Amino acid sequence: TLGGGTGPQSGFGDVQGLDTWVYYPSSETILNFNVREADLKIDKAPNTQTVTPGGQVSFTITVTNAGPSPLTQETVNGVQIDNRATVTDNFDANITNPTWTCNPAPNCQNANGTGNINTRVALPPNGTATFTVTGTLPAGVAPGTTLNNTARVARPPDSTDPVDDDQQGNEGNNNRPNPGERDTVQITVGTGGTIGDRVFNDANNNNVEDPGE
Repeated sequence: TLGGGTGPQSGFGDVQGLDTWVYYPSSETILNFNVREADLKIDKAPNTQTVTPGGQVSFTITVTNAGPSPLTQETVNGVQIDNRATVTDNFDANITNPTWTCNPAPNCQNANGTGNINTRVALPPNGTATFTVTGTLPAGVAPGTTLNNTARVARPPDSTDPVDDDQQGNEGNNNRPNPGERDTVQITVGTGGTIGDRVFNDANNNNVEDPGE
């Protein structure tokens, strides 16, 4: 021990220690790590063939896991781990009162909802989840207005996507912490009628683009 104050040291070296090592025989422990790999894809297509002010607009969103790993919930050592994919879709401001359904229901965190989509889906290898979206255009929306709508699917943490850019407008980037896929649909509001994103003058109001229209 050391003396106090500024005086000389006293009692230094009066403590002895001994390190004791004990050999305990044990078996080798092997840790196995399973890295999930799931090729996610998303497709969004309009169901509405005629888009007019005050009318209805509808989309179908299809999310697919091409595998090889499942993206589902699992229990490890009594702890439930959520490895489901996340689907999001923030609808164009001109699409009012949007409602949606998700099928098959057992694969969906929420089988239906209102407003923007932000939910999880369980996707076994080659499994799919399909969302059907319906909304209304305000009566005062101006003809020629373009509706932009993008749906996205993101893989869970600790999962990789071997093809992280297999949709148009993808935002795949392996340098991002959780890259994903996206698909964007654009629809132009017509004065009389539209088919997809093609505008025409529906002179006879039959909702069909006839020659000369």
